[in-house]
Amino acid sequence: MSSFQLANIRYESVKSIFNVIAGAEQISRAEIAGITGLSLVTAGKIADALLDAGILKQQKEIKATAGRRAGILALNTDKFAFVLDLSKKNFCFSVLNLGLVPIETITHTYKNDRLYEDNLHDFLTEIMEHSYENYAFDDCFGFGVSLPGIYNPESDSVNGTYIPELKNIRLCEVIGEYFPMLSVYPESGVNLSALSNVSVIPDYARKNILYWFIGADSTDGTFMIRGDFLDGTPGHPCDFGNMVLPAGNTVRSALQRCKSPSEYAAVLSGPVHNCIQILAPHVIILEFEELADGCSSVSPELCRILHEKYHHRYDHLPDILGMHYENRQSHRGLVMRLRSQWLERIIFDKNNV
Repeated sequence: MSSFQLANIRYESVKSIFNVIAGAEQISRAEIAGITGLSLVTAGKIADALLDAGILKQQKEIKATAGRRAGILALNTDKFAFVLDLSKKNFCFSVLNLGLVPIETITHTYKNDRLYEDNLHDFLTEIMEHSYENYAFDDCFGFGVSLPGIYNPESDSVNGTYIPELKNIRLCEVIGEYFPMLSVYPESGVNLSALSNVSVIPDYARKNILYWFIGADSTDGTFMIRGDFLDGTPGHPCDFGNMVLPAGNTVRSALQRCKSPSEYAAVLSGPVHNCIQILAPHVIILEFEELADGCSSVSPELCRILHEKYHHRYDHLPDILGMHYENRQSHRGLVMRLRSQWLERIIFDKNNV
């Protein structure tokens, strides 16, 4: 089936089938039809179109009837995306396949005796040479950049970042000098981590979800309203770290002194109470960079304080999830974005595969 024919099918149907296949190691056309509720004929036609576009692979042939193509389908994991992570000065470059599985990671050791921009150029040179030598660019479906702030397309720079040197770098222009054949997609690493984390929550696209990142250098987050991020002016729209506590200090400074789950819960209780009152989220995700052990202990302690001090009923509280931060969450979220964009380009025939 041509991309023109594929474009005439409802996008939601195509995306639904893609998501079903992405969530399974391998699956038949009949199983796809059963899960999506589409007819076997429609599901088969869409699957065949995705197969022809190189998005899927047929794992093994099975006997077909009436000339219909048959077989077990899976994502084409020969396809991959590049991820450049600038959230820390020790830059990171990852390659993930279409199934969101990491292929490799390269990390830069920042040289303090050189300028930030020189470090960046050194790393871009290294990953460019490595990529040209080891990857077929025809199989690359995207190049994404995870940022410690909000990308401003007008200035091609990063706003609201705790790495001030990034404010003066024309980001896509610089990266384009090394990877001129690829379009660069920059996005806030916090938004990407949120996207990765919420994707495993049932019916997340129908819920309002508050995400907090509590890191060594920053405390920020984002609010998702039925699957869409709350967008603000340049500068992060959910800079939770600058909330002021009754003692006059900021949430960020108070959290940086915390060591135990109970200390984190005590500091977070007031700000989380305010967020519940104002935003009424269905789910709150708290992701900790420093608290490797005990993340799951923060949630019950926080719920206890919210109940006893702020008089929230337990059965009225949102689901509060505590988890440990991993860089790969933002990488996974970024590749989820890149593959959705790639799928849209194929369906609407905006660019060549």
